[in-house]
Amino acid sequence: MSYDKNLENHNLVRLLRSLADDEWPGYEKFVSSAYFSDGRNYIPLLNAIKKHRPDFVSPDFTKEKIHAKLYGKGKYSESAINSMLSRLYRISEDYLIQREFENGESFYRECLRLRALHLRGLHSKAGKQLEELTDAASRLKFEENIFLSRKRFRREAARYIYAINKRSEIPGALMDVLRESVYSFLVEVFANDFSIHTQRNFWESDYSQSFVSQVIGCIDYDRILELVSGNDKDNYAFLKICRTMAITMKDFDNDSHYADLKKQIFENFDTFDDSFRKTSLNILALICSAKFVRGRKEFKKEAFAIRKKIVDEDLFSMSTSRYILLSEFRSTLLEAFNEKEYDWAHKFVEKYLHRLQPELREDVSHYCDAMFAFSRKDFDTAVSSAGKVNINQIIFKLDMKNLIAKVYYETGSYESLLSHLNSYSQFIKNSGSAGRELLQRHKNFVSCLKRILSIVLKGKDDVMLRMLRDEIASSNVSAKYWLLPKIDELLKTV
Repeated sequence: MSYDKNLENHNLVRLLRSLADDEWPGYEKFVSSAYFSDGRNYIPLLNAIKKHRPDFVSPDFTKEKIHAKLYGKGKYSESAINSMLSRLYRISEDYLIQREFENGESFYRECLRLRALHLRGLHSKAGKQLEELTDAASRLKFEENIFLSRKRFRREAARYIYAINKRSEIPGALMDVLRESVYSFLVEVFANDFSIHTQRNFWESDYSQSFVSQVIGCIDYDRILELVSGNDKDNYAFLKICRTMAITMKDFDNDSHYADLKKQIFENFDTFDDSFRKTSLNILALICSAKFVRGRKEFKKEAFAIRKKIVDEDLFSMSTSRYILLSEFRSTLLEAFNEKEYDWAHKFVEKYLHRLQPELREDVSHYCDAMFAFSRKDFDTAVSSAGKVNINQIIFKLDMKNLIAKVYYETGSYESLLSHLNSYSQFIKNSGSAGRELLQRHKNFVSCLKRILSIVLKGKDDVMLRMLRDEIASSNVSAKYWLLPKIDELLKTV
């Protein structure tokens, strides 16, 4: 069997793995529709493929086997099966677009209905549609795209008013479009500025000096929000929250911004839709985690308390297909470990591991096994499980290198530790595409552990240990709260 005839890594199969169980019936109906399939019957192909759900991994899952199911024992045609798979993939992408409309763009769909009706001169139906949309717009709860949704509605309403020649109403309708456009722009700027600052570790150059940053820096946001506060209190609170989010990450060391943001979020929590409730709590947890990583240990419990609330209330960050984000899974697990909440962490993994993308589950399971084994000092299992983790993201690779270094130290395998630290250091050096701050944290860990090892091997030195302890406590170091107790243990024996 040649690799290119194996289907488990085909684009179509990757897409199909992303479909949740309750999406399959609708997906099959979509594929069977003659409108979407250009009259061709793709159901036999889909039936042959879906037998291999959910993992789509089997010795029988090859192009030749699928070809035989479709065409019998005739001569195998690579072009024929590729053509069928390619077309089914395009139909499947169309299904994903349809799902986005159903899940998150239903209001926009109704705006398009209004456009279609008035463009075809069906003004009576368009008028009724406008009334229904006006009512629906007034009931929209706040979320990141609320003003974009309203802008789309107001724009179509203005076009309808123009079409039926109600000239006296056109200026007011256009001002409504402008207002929602300005609000939408502000939220988009605040949201993207926040996101850029959360990725500070990965900047290749100083964002604050970039052209984009300089352009948006020309805007007097405080003055705009002051005007909104005096004229549109219904929308002011949400705009203020979005602005505070951006400020909190930009002026990160000023803790008063976090306190303001938390207060504003909880005061307005009931006005948010479910998606923004998840988002707002995740943002609070993310900020706390980032502060904790920088050595602000008072935010350690705060981060976990918020993350726990997200999980316990099932407000966990997830995609349209209801698969959870790998980054959120990792953050939550690590925060539980930081608090030594191992029982809660076990329950979390049991509940959410199967809600990761199918192709990630096995590797993440090994990752969890390694972490749990280390926590109970089962070091052989920790190393074995860490070696099975094959997640192609540098942060996970660094996590496992970090864990193995700690295992070697805990077991007194100092020669292996020194060799591993040299390899660890070289890996960091070769990972130039990753964020500088992330790499620096791990570089600092390697340096500090080497110095601890040197002190252990050459003879414990009280003064050097205390100096190193103070340095670690005030530095941005990976696994800081493992390193510090190790130094404390050595100080007790000096």
